[in-house]
Amino acid sequence: MKIRSKCGRSRIKGILDGLYFDTRTQRGKGTAFERLVRQFLLTDPRYAERFDEVWMWSDWPERGARPDRGIDLVARERETGELCAVQCKFYDPDTGVITKGDVDSFLAESGTGEFTSRLFVSTTEHWNSAAEETVSRQAIPVSRIGLEDLFNSTIDWDSFSLETPEVMVRTGGKSLREHQKRALDTVTAGLSTADRGKLIMACGTGKTFTSLRIAEAMAGSGGRVLFLVPSIALLSQTLMEWSAESEVPLRSFAVCSDTKVGKGRKRTSLSEDISVVDLAIPATTDGAALADRLARRPAPVHGTAPMTVVFSTYQSIDAVAQAQKLGAPGFDLVICDEAHRTTGATVAGTDESAFVRVHNDDYIHASKRLYMTATPRIYDDSTKARAGQKNAILASMDDVETYGEELFRLGSRTRDHLRNCTYRAELKT
Repeated sequence: MKIRSKCGRSRIKGILDGLYFDTRTQRGKGTAFERLVRQFLLTDPRYAERFDEVWMWSDWPERGARPDRGIDLVARERETGELCAVQCKFYDPDTGVITKGDVDSFLAESGTGEFTSRLFVSTTEHWNSAAEETVSRQAIPVSRIGLEDLFNSTIDWDSFSLETPEVMVRTGGKSLREHQKRALDTVTAGLSTADRGKLIMACGTGKTFTSLRIAEAMAGSGGRVLFLVPSIALLSQTLMEWSAESEVPLRSFAVCSDTKVGKGRKRTSLSEDISVVDLAIPATTDGAALADRLARRPAPVHGTAPMTVVFSTYQSIDAVAQAQKLGAPGFDLVICDEAHRTTGATVAGTDESAFVRVHNDDYIHASKRLYMTATPRIYDDSTKARAGQKNAILASMDDVETYGEELFRLGSRTRDHLRNCTYRAELKT
């Protein structure tokens, strides 16, 4: 077994390599990995904010006399008390493949109604298509943690030892850089009097991290935020970074639908999306279920009321709107990432695109809206004229009524300034 070390990940490589070549039995190795995973779920903020207790199967109070038939850990949801079944697979990351047979017994054992979610943790990223399809089509949702998730976590693996698995600490968080501080101060000042505004920051300048600090400043403990993205992959990345860097505990929800059933875990390019099973939290598009969860009083995390954040794709925004129609409260702040995607024409008599519906406060109730992008999309005069002739409503990012004023702009580090792109649109009747 050989785990590839990259970006300073040699310690977790050494931990898992050492366990693989350890003289203990295969069962002993499995138990050691289960203890590592248990502490990971109690320490990594994505899971520690979700679960308030994680038991080894043998220690679970409700186990009774049942034998181990696939469930290795049981985690309890902090807010609801519901249970998540966890299976841990310690395989060679290079040659190990998760097959349908590897997941069947776990799914059968955890599908009896006791559990409302499942989590599959493994040291390999390789799944065959039958296993992929099986976990993707479950009524009780399945999420998975792979080797890359362990690599990319906030755990300080340098200080971890398999001999004392209960001792696991996080690495230190990031601090705002000077340009990010300016963005934070300028945006919060602008939105103190306006209900909409634009944040223009080039790729690589830290929009996601900056937006977290803006949300904490404007919503904070006990507040409510909606974060919209165009893909599940971006949703996952944002959830990961916000959970890792938040100074206020998060109560997170994912709203999206799966477009990758049976397509495999690996992506061949950054433009491809991922499956919802690779999200750290279960996803939904059920507006009623979301309304029920949002209506509940958040459980404190270490004595602090969390900030509720709904991470949603634009494509699934209707579930959020339905939740509000059923009584879910309005948001203190809506953040639209890749906001240039929210532009475009809506011809009279046709339905709005999911991407432009966020502008409508009657559709999504919120006190403030922040539109973030590296490439603001502005339509030229001829396109605007054609839109008027077609009786179409054109969302263009120079429309102050829709997008608000530009609150802050930061260009690329390799260019003096960020130039707007001018777009032409074909308007069809």
